[in-house]
Amino acid sequence: MRPRDPMAGTRGAIDAAATAGEFGTVRHWAPNPKASLRLAVLSCNAASPARNLYRVERKLINLGFGYQLRPTLNVTLDIDNLTNVPQKRYRGTPDNVEHFNHPGTTITVGINGRF
Repeated sequence: MRPRDPMAGTRGAIDAAATAGEFGTVRHWAPNPKASLRLAVLSCNAASPARNLYRVERKLINLGFGYQLRPTLNVTLDIDNLTNVPQKRYRGTPDNVEHFNHPGTTITVGINGRF
């Protein structure tokens, strides 16, 4: 008896991602929350099913805020990967990890000026 394939039904599927977010400016504030879902799919189809390359599902949350100090000066704060979700790829079965990357949370502060 063969073990159940956790990726059954995804053979030949393309990588799928969805992002939601983007707000307008409200009284000099520009909130920009984003949520991203990347599904677990087959990303490389090899001749042997044991060599197929899969990506594990990732749910990312990114936050961004901007504030207009003057008409020509903006300040921004962006936080990427708020929930600290790792990236993972495996071959054939989830136990056969090919790549594991834990990039962590990134915080970026910026100033944008027009002169």
